[in-house]
Amino acid sequence: MTLAKKEVTRALCVAFGLALGPLLAGPVFGQAQSAMTIGDRQVSIVGGSNQSISASGSGLDLVIDGVSIIIDGEEARINGDVFELPADGALDIEMGDDALVIRVNNETYVDIARSELGISGGPLSLDELQARAEAGDAIAQNDLGLRFLNGEGVERDVAAATEWFRKSAEQGVAAAQSNYGAQLGAGEAVPQDLAGAVEWYRRAAEQGNAAGQYNVGHAYDNGLGVPQDQQEAARWYELAAEQGLASAQLNIGHAYYYGNGVEPDLEKALDYTRRAADQGRAIAQTNLFVFLRDRGTEEDRPEALDYLRRAVEQEYFTAQRLLGVLYENGEWLEQDEAEALRLYELAAAQNDEIAMQFAGNMYLDGRGTEADAERGMDYYRRSAELGYASAMNSIGHAYFSGQGVEQDEPLGVDWFFQAADAGMPMAQRNIGIAYEYGRGVEQDLNTAAKWYRKALNNGYESAQEDIERIEEKRAGSS
Repeated sequence: MTLAKKEVTRALCVAFGLALGPLLAGPVFGQAQSAMTIGDRQVSIVGGSNQSISASGSGLDLVIDGVSIIIDGEEARINGDVFELPADGALDIEMGDDALVIRVNNETYVDIARSELGISGGPLSLDELQARAEAGDAIAQNDLGLRFLNGEGVERDVAAATEWFRKSAEQGVAAAQSNYGAQLGAGEAVPQDLAGAVEWYRRAAEQGNAAGQYNVGHAYDNGLGVPQDQQEAARWYELAAEQGLASAQLNIGHAYYYGNGVEPDLEKALDYTRRAADQGRAIAQTNLFVFLRDRGTEEDRPEALDYLRRAVEQEYFTAQRLLGVLYENGEWLEQDEAEALRLYELAAAQNDEIAMQFAGNMYLDGRGTEADAERGMDYYRRSAELGYASAMNSIGHAYFSGQGVEQDEPLGVDWFFQAADAGMPMAQRNIGIAYEYGRGVEQDLNTAAKWYRKALNNGYESAQEDIERIEEKRAGSS
């Protein structure tokens, strides 16, 4: 029987889908960081294995790894050498592995190699760091915890990392407080304590620590140890984002785009997401593409494509899939189905179930490649095993219609049921078609109508025509 418009429907690659999904996995770990306000100026001090800080009035006097840094008004005196600085604006002082860098409002005014300062380049050796930590140096304790956590120069040991974070946190190091909270939240080396994790995050956050602020936001965003509260999440994310933390910039950008805890504001969403993207975050680069595309102006296309390609260069699977959609549909780019398939397969190799579905479509249809039903069905099955309802529906379509496989309508209907149970309205409509025409199941107009209504209630609007057709059949048979 030919069903014309009443044929079951396979999901085709015609739309992007959303790049974002869940927010970044948290929490965030960090090295030693101090934050304070001097007069009207926000000051952040990061890095070094030893910090000594005193502040009064509008001045700052600190020693990092033996280097004297005095900030007074428009001057920075570093080991006695004078450098000019703007008198106003956020001040960031970072002692990195290679150089001391001082920025005001994200513009660099001092960049001096450690060798020029008379201190060795690179991090302390493990033995040196451990000796300082065991002598009670709180910053060294946090840094040693990070070495153990990340397996840097030593076998990874989460229990040892947690203990060093605890010792440093109890001495008031904000980064360590956030890091120790993260270990309590993870429960990998100590019993999980979500409420305790938030308490330590909050201690760090109240010292101005960006990672702590982000982690408090992440806890509120996901209801981990505190009641879920998107307004509180957004507030903490924004505080951390203003300190330059890319994870927070990404998440507050997401919040402004969707209005989660804040009023929707596309310009703020773009601004924060762009900041994270410019720090190299592939997810932010991909999200920025989505936001710019959705704004819908032709002037945004070059920037949107540039950021998407940057994410593809980092082999981010969602970006690979989205660029593939552009090539498959010939949208913004000259249509190139072979390139689309190549990108889908790259994403599929990273277990992107949507890309698997799209690659399966192309192999079944012979687009961008020779038709290969076996390979197409393999992609569908792999996607279905990951729980992707659209792939389940596509397997059902293949068996129901005999596309690329021996036709088996009852088996096709079984797959439609799996997809329908996973919440796919298209599959619910397909079950209705099977019952209406008695294909793979016994014909039953009442059951068909029930499934059409489910599809309609779940957003499949064309099911309304199916319901009207069933009503006409019932009226004609009465």
